[in-house]
Amino acid sequence: LKLSLKCIVVTATHVYTRGMAAAVEAEALGHRALRPWVAHIARRPLPRGDASRLTPYEGLGDGCLQDRLLQVQRQQLKAGAVPNGSQVAEAISAQFVMARHGVPATKEAAEQLLEAVLHQGMLGLSGRSLCDLLHVLTNTRGYSRHAETAVAVANVFADNPGSWETELVLWPQTLPLVAEYLTHRIPDLRLLAHFLEQVLVPFWRRHPTAVASALLPHHISAVSAACTRCSKLMRADSKMHVRTTLVDWVLKNIDKIGPRGVAGVALALSRMGLGPAAETTPSHLLEALLGRAQEFLDEAPEGPAPFRPDWLGMLLSALSRGRCRADPRALTRLLARHLLSFDGGHRAALDSKWAREVQNLALIAHAVVKLDLQRVLLYPRRPHSHALAVLSPMVQAAVSAGSLKGPAGARSAGLLAHAYGAAVVLLSTNAEDRLVDACNQTLHLLLKASLVLPVETIRVRFQLLSAVQCWWLALDTSSSSSSCSSARSKSRNSPHVAPLETLRTVHRWAGEGRLPSAEESVEGQEWISTQCHAEVVQSLPAALLETMKLEEFAFPFWLDVV
Repeated sequence: LKLSLKCIVVTATHVYTRGMAAAVEAEALGHRALRPWVAHIARRPLPRGDASRLTPYEGLGDGCLQDRLLQVQRQQLKAGAVPNGSQVAEAISAQFVMARHGVPATKEAAEQLLEAVLHQGMLGLSGRSLCDLLHVLTNTRGYSRHAETAVAVANVFADNPGSWETELVLWPQTLPLVAEYLTHRIPDLRLLAHFLEQVLVPFWRRHPTAVASALLPHHISAVSAACTRCSKLMRADSKMHVRTTLVDWVLKNIDKIGPRGVAGVALALSRMGLGPAAETTPSHLLEALLGRAQEFLDEAPEGPAPFRPDWLGMLLSALSRGRCRADPRALTRLLARHLLSFDGGHRAALDSKWAREVQNLALIAHAVVKLDLQRVLLYPRRPHSHALAVLSPMVQAAVSAGSLKGPAGARSAGLLAHAYGAAVVLLSTNAEDRLVDACNQTLHLLLKASLVLPVETIRVRFQLLSAVQCWWLALDTSSSSSSCSSARSKSRNSPHVAPLETLRTVHRWAGEGRLPSAEESVEGQEWISTQCHAEVVQSLPAALLETMKLEEFAFPFWLDVV
């Protein structure tokens, strides 16, 4: 009897223990299953700005909370011990929350956090913790170990392809966010290409439903930028699968995308280049995104412009890459809403705001010329509301304010000069004097400003020289045109009125320095077919087609130059 009772007690204890273990396991699995939803709810935009707005108890302003969070890790690292995973995850989460509040981690705190992660091993991180860590490091000022971190992240995925499967299924956003960090930080593009082909693309093929449900517009932009960065190192089938996934996602979710998403997705699609059947970016997709932008304009006709300057620059750049000219009215309406003002005081504020957005001004001016909108009035009731005439005072204000600085300023100046140079050629006949004069003044100011800018790439040199060449061609074309008035010919048609800054520009970018090497000459080039070059020639104004001559022996690359 005692033996039977003992067996019953043991059996009951065993059953109770197994039941408790099952309950604990079920709770853990339920928590992991709900983690993506909880994380999505928790990722609502947090307040940004001055740290003094936060409560004193949090201690964010003086950095004492950061010191308290990493004090244990510092002591363990000095003692040679490895901090446990929960402590590292808590530190990453706390630093991420502070970064989202607008208080980035200090350089010392970021380095200590990275050391703790490396000692523990990145395999011990969850997908969300890894993304939070990369966000913290990205927002840390003066952090100098990005290249080391990017290589470590790429290697941990390459060396352990199956170890991340469960985490990636629970958190599919991990791979696009990691790809975004690697795109900007990794020193070896072969590692980026290997990550995309051996990790991201296979996972997307195995779990298409989970990926499609988790993707967001900034994930689309991140993956597109990564594929563009290492496009020459990727196989065609991998690029095709990424392109197909992105296009399918846009078709199903276009009605849910906001203004920022519209700009980012449009630019992502335009980056992907040729499709499986050598087709370009689907024009119907870009037209649909432009239609979505029109919906935002209709929602608040009298309210503020829905697109920020950088969003508008991205959207127009994408439309110009895809040559989306199906609806000129939608394009002019979009430009008018963001560039025009009917209040004199607001006009000055608008020019001042855009003067700080010189690169976006360059993208908009380039798109206006490429989409053949330089003669179109943004507002029919205003006789001088041409897009380039409206942009000219903004560009001139940007140059006067000293916004063109460093290599970034040189890139903006090159693109602006190229756009205005091409516009001067296209407007050399049958154009209003005021519009042509505005383009000439802006072009001369840009060429003068370019003399002191550090031009480091062949593309910028080519853009500046092309602008000078277009300007000279416009002088010759306008001087031979019989429709020009005598007053107009005295002011613009004579080569003797050529500004000295223009001639100095030619000498600066063509007469000084060494010739570019073969590698520099092809850097960043997008090779196009002979038919595309022929289309460029056929799109020139009739006055130019009558006077130009194409050499029969010219290679396709030289058609636009000849």
